Amino acid sequence: MSIIYFNRSDEAFYVSEWGHTYLEAGKNVGPYSFNDHLLHFNLRGKTEYLGRISLEGQAFFIPKKTKYSFKALPGYDHYWFAFSGYKADSFLKVFGIDSEKGCILDVGHREHFSKYMAETFELCRSANSEQLAMTSLFSLLSLCKKEVPDREKIEDVEFAASVMENNYYKELRISDIAAAVRLEQKYFSRKFKNRFGMSPAEYLADIRIRKGCEYLLNEEHMIKEIAFLCGYNSSLAFNVAFRKKMGMSPQSYRDSRRQSRDVSVLPTMI
Repeated sequence: MSIIYFNRSDEAFYVSEWGHTYLEAGKNVGPYSFNDHLLHFNLRGKTEYLGRISLEGQAFFIPKKTKYSFKALPGYDHYWFAFSGYKADSFLKVFGIDSEKGCILDVGHREHFSKYMAETFELCRSANSEQLAMTSLFSLLSLCKKEVPDREKIEDVEFAASVMENNYYKELRISDIAAAVRLEQKYFSRKFKNRFGMSPAEYLADIRIRKGCEYLLNEEHMIKEIAFLCGYNSSLAFNVAFRKKMGMSPQSYRDSRRQSRDVSVLPTMI
């Protein structure tokens, strides 16, 4: 565990702690109550918070003076910020976060931000700069997209579908998604298919191939890059899945779309 402590340089808004730690599998944290707001950013692994599963690339917000606890599932590598001040609630409102309600948030551009966070944390640890910590906190808040839906407010399989839509580019296992909605995997798969007309694996594959089609329209991305952007661990796996769904290889799809664009811009012959 590594923690940087700061003095309260400005009562309007200040960062009191910035920390980084790795929790071993099954590690329980809390229950604690903190005088400042807390924002955790999940680098790797997953954790249970608010009775829900927070995956890597997500953040969760804990309001100040709120009793909280969470469990690492399996291992959990994360950064956290502790912050407060009489303008803190107003800042949170700007980013769409209710200062009195805990929530889980998706973080965009997580891979780039993870690298930035590691470099900045080391720099801040040597300089002990609260301003640098504030900049990193605001960067994290600005990358927090929308709040992940609370599965208690919607059908569990619909929540599972939203997890897939928001996290298709990650390494997702159906067993993990079933666990997130607290359903036995076979029952979850059957219930999901009754709702959406396809299995969870087919639904996830459809999302990934749909995103792949969008990426293939951009000539800047190599097919190998697109495979990883869509959640596949190799271009071969992406090719097999794409051909199964689209009846052609990713390269053939890209070529056909390119030809369609070329034809559409040909001058009309009179």
